[in-house]
Amino acid sequence: MPERPLLIFPDRDEEARQKMSAGYGRISKPDHATQVTRLDNRFTAFQQVMENRMAEFRLNPSGIEPEEVLVIEVAGNVTQFLSVCRNTEGIEWMGDIEADGLVEDELFYSGEEFSEGKPLNGRLLLSMTNQTGIRNLLTMWENWKENEDYDYPYGLNGWKKIFPSIINIRRWGVQERFEETGVQDNWEFELQHGKDRISFELELWYRKPEELREESQLNVEELVNELDGEILNILDISEIRYHGLLVELPNRSIRELLADQDVSLVRCDQIMFFRPTGQSVPKVEVEDEEDREELEIEESVLGTEDYEMAVFDGLPIQNHNALRDYLIVDDPENFEEGYPVLKREHGTSISSIVIKLAI
Repeated sequence: MPERPLLIFPDRDEEARQKMSAGYGRISKPDHATQVTRLDNRFTAFQQVMENRMAEFRLNPSGIEPEEVLVIEVAGNVTQFLSVCRNTEGIEWMGDIEADGLVEDELFYSGEEFSEGKPLNGRLLLSMTNQTGIRNLLTMWENWKENEDYDYPYGLNGWKKIFPSIINIRRWGVQERFEETGVQDNWEFELQHGKDRISFELELWYRKPEELREESQLNVEELVNELDGEILNILDISEIRYHGLLVELPNRSIRELLADQDVSLVRCDQIMFFRPTGQSVPKVEVEDEEDREELEIEESVLGTEDYEMAVFDGLPIQNHNALRDYLIVDDPENFEEGYPVLKREHGTSISSIVIKLAI
């Protein structure tokens, strides 16, 4: 039996079955004056953070120009974010994901009145911003603050839909990058078992321009080297917007990161997630006959049956030429019945990639 899992999953837990949401529907939001009062200081604080980092950069211009991942929590579904990012200089779209853990309050709620503790549908809008981007974002905010019907230039009117829906704005920080990924528990386990060097994954924010991905990667490599670490592998897959490094650090550096998270690697804004790695079973070339027989005995424990690969994603087009003979869709809730073909592009693409890797 392997000491570590082949795949890392969260700890098992049991919860009551939840009903599927009926959709975003109508969400009540604060009036314009209340929203301005709530958020004005938060925008200003974010600007101050960027100015402080720029001051540090000017003292050490050999480093990478400061950037921050801005997280905008919004109520409901905002569809204009990608468009405004494309048209706002200094702001690069990083993602738009469902927000977990949002609950209704007196300002944001669905229906006629809010219910305490009731889940609230919302999104996390993620963007990489530099000083120019923050300056432009603040200009958009000041325009909306003075006039909620302000007529923005072409391609920027989406900000009028975003600002009224904002619950909070903040930086992507150590909590999301490091504390909530399970990597600390994994490291503690490895240290308890006497590992001298421990490997883990660093998933970087996927930058669309290749030169920015290279710049991010070089910066992270330098930080790993400062901890006497080693880069074991690099993976850049544009089809799924993935850029990751397989990293190995000595146990003394791992202990340092566990004891003090105010370390450059943990606070590096180019890193999206620290992730634990599962146990791998490498293919080994053996020339000596005696060693071969011993290896065959060990491999027999794994069995010789064909293995299946699982894909957790949106529904694919099952009869697509690239998938037809390889895919079994498990759909116990019968989502397929109301799942339009035009919305199956991502599921089809991911399934196709997995099949290409497997055959």
